[in-house]
Amino acid sequence: MDNHTSNYQPLTVKQWLGTLLLVQFFGLIPILIFAFSSETHPSKKNYAKATLLLMLIVMGIMLVIGLIYFIFAIFMFGGTAIMMESM
Repeated sequence: MDNHTSNYQPLTVKQWLGTLLLVQFFGLIPILIFAFSSETHPSKKNYAKATLLLMLIVMGIMLVIGLIYFIFAIFMFGGTAIMMESM
């Protein structure tokens, strides 16, 4: 065990509550700061990295679903749905 983890202190409930409220009010900015700052507590850093990874996975799934819907609409309506929206 190295020196960095030997004096590890877990976050208290009050600290976690503050972190979650901060993320709730300001969104992506604190997540990015927590994930990439060298001064951040290891628990907050891991939480932020997991949140970013989950966001990327969900955005990827939504992109695939959107593309499938778009392709389905083109084949189903022969492109008329796209032309009607541009009028």
